[in-house]
Amino acid sequence: MLLRSHTARAALVRLSAPPRTRMEVSVRHLRVFGGVVPPTPLASDRLMPQFESLTELMVNAANRYGDKPFLGTKRNGKYEFDSYAEVNRQVDICRAGFKRLGVKKGDAIAVISRNNLQWVLSAYGGYGVGATHVPMYEQQKESEWRYIIEDSGASILLVSTKEIYGKVVQWAASAGIKKVLCCELPVEHPDSFEGGCMELGRKNPSPLEVHARPGDLATLIYTSGTTGAVLSNESVGPPSYGSQCLLSPPPLTPLTPIFF
Repeated sequence: MLLRSHTARAALVRLSAPPRTRMEVSVRHLRVFGGVVPPTPLASDRLMPQFESLTELMVNAANRYGDKPFLGTKRNGKYEFDSYAEVNRQVDICRAGFKRLGVKKGDAIAVISRNNLQWVLSAYGGYGVGATHVPMYEQQKESEWRYIIEDSGASILLVSTKEIYGKVVQWAASAGIKKVLCCELPVEHPDSFEGGCMELGRKNPSPLEVHARPGDLATLIYTSGTTGAVLSNESVGPPSYGSQCLLSPPPLTPLTPIFF
């Protein structure tokens, strides 16, 4: 994927790290996705599983932590938790849906959304087909959304609300978007995330085929005050691991679920 602007204001996060940089860390007092992770004792059974890529991280965490709570979403006034295994199962479905939509290695998936389950699924589902994740804020100007979409070369756009969908669907095709998906649209709508992606994945399951390399691009973060920085997982070591969690949230420990 080539960026069309030499001054693209983006922070580039590499997808995987060399074997020598495998990390097992315990995260303390880290605010992630609107929730606060409480301090946890440094015990071997609470350390993160080893990984060489973000796709491997999700699979390993699901295998290790299974039915333990991972992501909490507020529904009908109270939090309901999806387990590590369930989130990984949904990631598999999302990945298959993206593949059915024609997403392939080197493509970009743009997201305009607050922190939610679909954000996580689109990130890890995209990583599984070798796509780059391009997150944006709901509060950004419409002109900024369009600039980022065009500059990143995104072909899929996921948005959180019907309001945002009503705005972007007017110009998305002319900005290079082949498919707009919305979290709030009913499942019968062709552009709903559930019907337009997840149902495709359920009907057309696909095994994980993309195996990340150390130099593969994972995420483009457009910022307002830099001309761009290139970060690999090797450079995002334990002292700054919180940054990696915020950009692409890995499973933490079985006793520290994340709230949306």
